[in-house]
Amino acid sequence: MTAARASSIAIALLALAVTARGDTAAPHTLPLDPLEVEALTPIDTVPDSAHLDAVFTQPVDVVLSEIALSVDLSVDLGVQLRAIRTLAGYCPRSPSPPDPPPPCGIGTITHDTLTTLIDAYAGIAVPTPRDVLKLRAAIEALGISARSAGLDDDVTRLGQFLDHPSRDLRAATAHALGTLCNTRAIPLLRVQLQFESNASGKPQVRLAISAALRDLGNGQCTP
Repeated sequence: MTAARASSIAIALLALAVTARGDTAAPHTLPLDPLEVEALTPIDTVPDSAHLDAVFTQPVDVVLSEIALSVDLSVDLGVQLRAIRTLAGYCPRSPSPPDPPPPCGIGTITHDTLTTLIDAYAGIAVPTPRDVLKLRAAIEALGISARSAGLDDDVTRLGQFLDHPSRDLRAATAHALGTLCNTRAIPLLRVQLQFESNASGKPQVRLAISAALRDLGNGQCTP
């Protein structure tokens, strides 16, 4: 990553990070202390939110947001990817269970952080492997966390990656559109399925698109 490129991304991410945090929460200071790093280093699972709540002294969603949005290349990539994915578990809680929780949409730290990442990296002309991994993590987390909001803008935001050169990213995008649960994604998925069905397509992506279309067409999702 060149200095100019890192600077432009940093400016965009910093502006959105401040908006996402608001004025009431003090930013966490990176680097993390050893216990915080250990809490974000499980390899096979997303870190448990109850454990993170006990380890971090600052609000966990604020800390995860700062880690996710960091453009400091010294931040461990594995920790950063897990922070991005763990944000999906920090959507607003239901004020009085069993009532449904409020939508995890615009104005929540989780949604604003994930969309900031996606929008910032969507503008990179030549992404690095690190960029693609972070983008994939953000796409997957947005599909899960934004389900209760089902925003049309998120369908558009995710849909632009259905024709990404990375097979894995296309498959992740299809899955995220399925979990987002907005039927406006159906035409986008059908168009890409036609492409994936030709000689240049990939079976993994076809399977992911077919699964997403099945999920969106089973009557559980509303436009």
